[in-house]
Amino acid sequence: MKLKKLTATLIALGIAAPAWAADFTIKNFRIEGEQHTSEATVRSLLPVKEGDTYTDAVGEDIIRRLHASGFYENALLEQNGNMLIITVKERPIVSELTVKGAKVLPTDAIVKQMSTVRASNAGSDEDLVNSKQDTEKSYDQKQADFERTTDSSTAQAIASAGLAKGDFFSQEALIRALRALDAAYKEQGKNNVKITPEVQELSQNRVAVTINIEEGETTRVKKLDFEGNEHFSDYRLSRVIGLTDGTWVSWVTKSNVFSWEKFSKDKARLESFYHRKGYFDFKVDFEDVQRQ
Repeated sequence: MKLKKLTATLIALGIAAPAWAADFTIKNFRIEGEQHTSEATVRSLLPVKEGDTYTDAVGEDIIRRLHASGFYENALLEQNGNMLIITVKERPIVSELTVKGAKVLPTDAIVKQMSTVRASNAGSDEDLVNSKQDTEKSYDQKQADFERTTDSSTAQAIASAGLAKGDFFSQEALIRALRALDAAYKEQGKNNVKITPEVQELSQNRVAVTINIEEGETTRVKKLDFEGNEHFSDYRLSRVIGLTDGTWVSWVTKSNVFSWEKFSKDKARLESFYHRKGYFDFKVDFEDVQRQ
Protein backbone atom coordinates (compact mmCIF):
# COMPACT_ATOMS: atom_id res chain seq x y z
CA MET A 1 0.00 0.00 0.00
CA LYS A 2 1.30 3.43 -0.87
CA LEU A 3 2.21 5.57 2.13
CA LYS A 4 1.21 9.20 2.38
CA LYS A 5 3.99 11.44 3.59
CA LEU A 6 2.63 13.82 6.21
CA THR A 7 5.53 15.80 7.59
CA ALA A 8 9.22 15.44 6.85
CA THR A 9 11.23 17.52 9.26
CA LEU A 10 14.96 18.10 9.41
CA ILE A 11 15.05 19.07 13.05
CA ALA A 12 18.61 20.33 13.04
CA LEU A 13 17.59 23.07 10.62
CA GLY A 14 14.04 23.50 11.89
CA ILE A 15 12.57 23.01 8.40
CA ALA A 16 9.18 21.36 7.95
CA ALA A 17 7.83 20.27 4.58
CA PRO A 18 4.16 20.96 3.81
CA ALA A 19 1.59 18.31 4.69
CA TRP A 20 -0.14 16.54 1.82
CA ALA A 21 -2.81 14.47 3.59
CA ALA A 22 -6.18 15.42 5.02
CA ASP A 23 -6.93 15.09 8.72
CA PHE A 24 -7.63 11.54 9.88
CA THR A 25 -8.40 9.57 13.02
CA ILE A 26 -5.36 7.73 14.40
CA LYS A 27 -6.27 4.10 15.07
CA ASN A 28 -2.74 2.89 15.79
CA PHE A 29 0.94 3.84 15.63
CA ARG A 30 4.04 2.23 14.19
CA ILE A 31 7.40 3.42 15.50
CA GLU A 32 10.55 2.80 13.46
CA GLY A 33 14.23 3.73 13.59
CA GLU A 34 14.86 3.57 17.33
CA GLN A 35 18.22 2.10 18.40
CA HIS A 36 19.20 3.33 21.85
CA THR A 37 15.71 4.46 22.83
CA SER A 38 12.55 2.36 22.78
CA GLU A 39 9.10 2.53 21.25
CA ALA A 40 7.80 3.33 24.72
CA THR A 41 10.10 6.36 24.87
CA VAL A 42 8.78 7.71 21.57
CA ARG A 43 5.17 7.08 22.59
CA SER A 44 5.69 8.86 25.91
CA LEU A 45 6.68 12.00 24.00
CA LEU A 46 3.65 12.05 21.71
CA PRO A 47 0.89 14.63 22.34
CA VAL A 48 -1.73 12.26 20.87
CA LYS A 49 -3.01 8.72 21.39
CA GLU A 50 -5.11 6.20 19.49
CA GLY A 51 -8.50 7.69 18.70
CA ASP A 52 -7.25 11.28 18.41
CA THR A 53 -7.38 13.27 15.17
CA TYR A 54 -4.20 13.95 13.23
CA THR A 55 -3.85 17.51 11.89
CA ASP A 56 -0.98 19.59 10.55
CA ALA A 57 -0.68 21.24 13.97
CA VAL A 58 -0.47 17.83 15.67
CA GLY A 59 2.31 16.80 13.28
CA GLU A 60 4.31 19.93 14.05
CA ASP A 61 3.80 19.37 17.79
CA ILE A 62 5.05 15.78 17.50
CA ILE A 63 8.21 16.99 15.75
CA ARG A 64 8.81 19.71 18.34
CA ARG A 65 8.44 17.29 21.24
CA LEU A 66 10.76 14.71 19.71
CA HIS A 67 13.37 17.39 19.10
CA ALA A 68 13.01 18.89 22.57
CA SER A 69 13.73 15.50 24.16
CA GLY A 70 17.32 15.72 22.91
CA PHE A 71 17.19 12.12 21.68
CA TYR A 72 16.42 12.64 17.99
CA GLU A 73 18.01 14.51 15.09
CA ASN A 74 15.02 14.29 12.77
CA ALA A 75 11.79 12.42 12.18
CA LEU A 76 9.48 11.42 9.34
CA LEU A 77 5.71 11.14 9.74
CA GLU A 78 3.74 9.00 7.27
CA GLN A 79 0.17 7.74 6.97
CA ASN A 80 -0.92 4.22 6.03
CA GLY A 81 -4.70 4.23 6.18
CA ASN A 82 -5.48 5.16 9.76
CA MET A 83 -2.01 4.21 10.98
CA LEU A 84 0.49 6.95 11.87
CA ILE A 85 4.04 5.81 11.13
CA ILE A 86 6.80 7.69 12.94
CA THR A 87 10.35 7.06 11.76
CA VAL A 88 12.97 8.64 14.00
CA LYS A 89 16.68 9.20 13.54
CA GLU A 90 18.42 9.21 16.89
CA ARG A 91 21.33 11.37 17.86
CA PRO A 92 24.53 9.33 18.31
CA ILE A 93 25.57 8.16 21.76
CA VAL A 94 28.83 9.40 23.31
CA SER A 95 30.63 6.07 23.67
CA GLU A 96 34.06 7.44 24.56
CA LEU A 97 35.06 10.73 26.19
CA THR A 98 38.77 11.50 26.41
CA VAL A 99 40.54 14.63 27.65
CA LYS A 100 44.18 15.19 26.64
CA GLY A 101 46.65 17.79 27.89
CA ALA A 102 44.85 18.73 31.11
CA LYS A 103 47.14 19.55 34.04
CA VAL A 104 45.59 22.34 36.09
CA LEU A 105 42.22 20.58 36.00
CA PRO A 106 42.92 16.83 36.35
CA THR A 107 41.64 14.73 33.46
CA ASP A 108 39.80 12.29 35.72
CA ALA A 109 38.07 15.16 37.50
CA ILE A 110 36.92 16.73 34.23
CA VAL A 111 35.48 13.47 32.88
CA LYS A 112 33.89 12.64 36.23
CA GLN A 113 32.29 16.06 36.54
CA MET A 114 30.94 15.84 33.00
CA SER A 115 29.43 12.45 33.80
CA THR A 116 27.71 13.37 37.05
CA VAL A 117 24.27 14.78 37.68
CA ARG A 118 24.28 18.54 37.07
CA ALA A 119 25.45 20.38 40.15
CA SER A 120 23.04 22.57 42.05
CA ASN A 121 23.83 26.24 42.46
CA ALA A 122 26.06 27.15 45.37
CA GLY A 123 26.03 30.45 47.21
CA SER A 124 26.10 33.49 44.96
CA ASP A 125 28.96 35.94 44.64
CA GLU A 126 26.67 38.56 46.16
CA ASP A 127 26.56 36.59 49.40
CA LEU A 128 30.34 36.73 49.59
CA VAL A 129 30.49 40.44 48.76
CA ASN A 130 27.80 41.50 51.21
CA SER A 131 29.10 39.57 54.19
CA LYS A 132 29.58 42.05 57.03
CA GLN A 133 32.59 40.14 58.31
CA ASP A 134 34.36 39.84 54.97
CA THR A 135 36.86 42.66 55.43
CA GLU A 136 37.52 41.73 59.05
CA LYS A 137 38.66 38.18 58.28
CA SER A 138 42.30 37.21 58.47
CA TYR A 139 44.34 36.88 55.32
CA ASP A 140 44.28 33.06 55.47
CA GLN A 141 40.52 32.95 56.07
CA LYS A 142 39.86 35.32 53.19
CA GLN A 143 42.02 33.28 50.81
CA ALA A 144 40.35 30.03 51.88
CA ASP A 145 36.91 31.52 51.19
CA PHE A 146 38.02 32.80 47.81
CA GLU A 147 39.59 29.52 46.70
CA ARG A 148 36.55 27.55 47.87
CA THR A 149 34.24 29.80 45.85
CA THR A 150 36.43 29.45 42.76
CA ASP A 151 36.64 25.65 43.03
CA SER A 152 32.87 25.42 43.43
CA SER A 153 32.09 27.55 40.40
CA THR A 154 34.62 25.61 38.31
CA ALA A 155 33.00 22.30 39.18
CA GLN A 156 29.56 23.69 38.42
CA ALA A 157 30.69 25.01 35.04
CA ILE A 158 32.03 21.62 33.99
CA ALA A 159 29.15 19.62 35.44
CA SER A 160 26.56 21.77 33.68
CA ALA A 161 28.18 21.37 30.26
CA GLY A 162 25.87 18.52 29.25
CA LEU A 163 28.47 16.34 27.51
CA ALA A 164 29.08 13.01 29.23
CA LYS A 165 29.80 9.42 28.34
CA GLY A 166 26.49 7.73 27.62
CA ASP A 167 24.72 10.98 26.71
CA PHE A 168 23.18 11.67 23.33
CA PHE A 169 25.66 13.76 21.36
CA SER A 170 24.84 17.12 19.82
CA GLN A 171 26.91 20.02 18.55
CA GLU A 172 25.09 22.26 21.01
CA ALA A 173 26.22 20.14 23.96
CA LEU A 174 29.79 20.09 22.64
CA ILE A 175 29.85 23.88 22.32
CA ARG A 176 28.50 24.25 25.87
CA ALA A 177 31.19 21.89 27.16
CA LEU A 178 33.97 23.79 25.40
CA ARG A 179 32.71 27.12 26.73
CA ALA A 180 32.44 25.72 30.26
CA LEU A 181 35.97 24.32 30.13
CA ASP A 182 37.30 27.59 28.72
CA ALA A 183 35.68 29.52 31.57
CA ALA A 184 36.96 27.02 34.14
CA TYR A 185 40.53 27.37 32.89
CA LYS A 186 40.35 31.15 32.84
CA GLU A 187 39.24 31.06 36.47
CA GLN A 188 42.55 29.32 37.12
CA GLY A 189 44.53 32.06 35.35
CA LYS A 190 44.90 30.17 32.07
CA ASN A 191 43.69 33.06 29.93
CA ASN A 192 45.40 31.80 26.75
CA VAL A 193 44.10 28.24 26.92
CA LYS A 194 43.33 26.53 23.60
CA ILE A 195 40.68 23.79 23.55
CA THR A 196 39.99 21.82 20.37
CA PRO A 197 37.55 18.92 20.01
CA GLU A 198 37.67 15.84 17.80
CA VAL A 199 34.54 13.80 17.09
CA GLN A 200 34.97 10.36 15.52
CA GLU A 201 31.99 8.40 14.22
CA LEU A 202 31.81 4.79 15.41
CA SER A 203 29.57 1.88 14.51
CA GLN A 204 26.04 1.47 15.89
CA ASN A 205 25.38 5.22 15.85
CA ARG A 206 28.05 6.05 18.42
CA VAL A 207 30.79 8.69 18.58
CA ALA A 208 34.12 9.07 20.36
CA VAL A 209 34.81 12.59 21.63
CA THR A 210 38.36 13.76 22.34
CA ILE A 211 39.04 17.16 23.90
CA ASN A 212 42.59 18.43 23.36
CA ILE A 213 43.79 21.11 25.76
CA GLU A 214 46.80 23.41 25.50
CA GLU A 215 46.77 25.22 28.82
CA GLY A 216 49.40 27.87 28.11
CA GLU A 217 51.06 30.05 30.72
CA THR A 218 49.33 31.14 33.92
CA THR A 219 48.53 34.86 34.08
CA ARG A 220 49.77 36.29 37.39
CA VAL A 221 49.59 39.71 39.03
CA LYS A 222 53.08 41.21 39.05
CA LYS A 223 52.19 44.56 40.59
CA LEU A 224 49.01 45.86 42.23
CA ASP A 225 48.47 49.63 42.53
CA PHE A 226 45.67 51.75 44.01
CA GLU A 227 45.11 55.30 42.80
CA GLY A 228 42.81 57.99 44.16
CA ASN A 229 42.52 56.50 47.65
CA GLU A 230 42.91 59.33 50.17
CA HIS A 231 41.31 57.98 53.35
CA PHE A 232 42.53 54.39 53.25
CA SER A 233 46.05 53.20 52.58
CA ASP A 234 47.07 50.79 49.84
CA TYR A 235 47.79 48.23 52.54
CA ARG A 236 44.29 48.55 54.04
CA LEU A 237 42.63 48.17 50.65
CA SER A 238 44.84 45.20 49.79
CA ARG A 239 43.35 43.44 52.83
CA VAL A 240 39.88 43.89 51.37
CA ILE A 241 40.44 42.19 48.04
CA GLY A 242 41.48 38.66 47.14
CA LEU A 243 44.07 39.34 44.44
CA THR A 244 47.65 40.04 45.53
CA ASP A 245 50.87 40.82 43.72
CA GLY A 246 53.80 38.45 43.40
CA THR A 247 54.86 37.94 47.01
CA TRP A 248 56.28 34.62 48.18
CA VAL A 249 53.02 33.86 49.99
CA SER A 250 51.03 34.21 46.77
CA TRP A 251 52.91 31.32 45.19
CA VAL A 252 51.48 29.10 47.90
CA THR A 253 47.95 30.55 48.07
CA LYS A 254 47.75 31.29 44.31
CA SER A 255 46.21 34.63 45.22
CA ASN A 256 48.25 36.32 42.48
CA VAL A 257 46.69 34.15 39.75
CA PHE A 258 44.67 36.58 37.64
CA SER A 259 41.24 35.99 36.17
CA TRP A 260 38.62 38.50 35.09
CA GLU A 261 36.13 36.87 37.44
CA LYS A 262 38.43 37.47 40.42
CA PHE A 263 39.01 41.02 39.21
CA SER A 264 35.26 41.69 39.06
CA LYS A 265 34.75 40.24 42.53
CA ASP A 266 37.46 42.47 43.94
CA LYS A 267 35.85 45.56 42.42
CA ALA A 268 32.61 44.57 44.14
CA ARG A 269 34.45 44.00 47.43
CA LEU A 270 35.97 47.48 47.27
CA GLU A 271 32.62 49.09 46.55
CA SER A 272 31.02 47.16 49.43
CA PHE A 273 33.84 48.16 51.78
CA TYR A 274 33.57 51.87 50.96
CA HIS A 275 29.77 51.84 51.18
CA ARG A 276 29.90 50.28 54.64
CA LYS A 277 32.30 53.04 55.67
CA GLY A 278 29.79 55.67 54.54
CA TYR A 279 31.27 56.55 51.15
CA PHE A 280 28.12 56.00 49.14
CA ASP A 281 29.37 57.87 46.07
CA PHE A 282 32.41 55.64 45.77
CA LYS A 283 32.96 53.75 42.55
CA VAL A 284 35.79 52.19 40.63
CA ASP A 285 35.67 54.43 37.58
CA PHE A 286 38.93 53.39 35.93
CA GLU A 287 40.83 50.16 35.67
CA ASP A 288 44.03 49.37 33.87
CA VAL A 289 45.22 45.82 33.36
CA GLN A 290 48.52 45.80 31.51
CA ARG A 291 50.07 42.66 30.07
CA GLN A 292 53.79 42.19 30.53
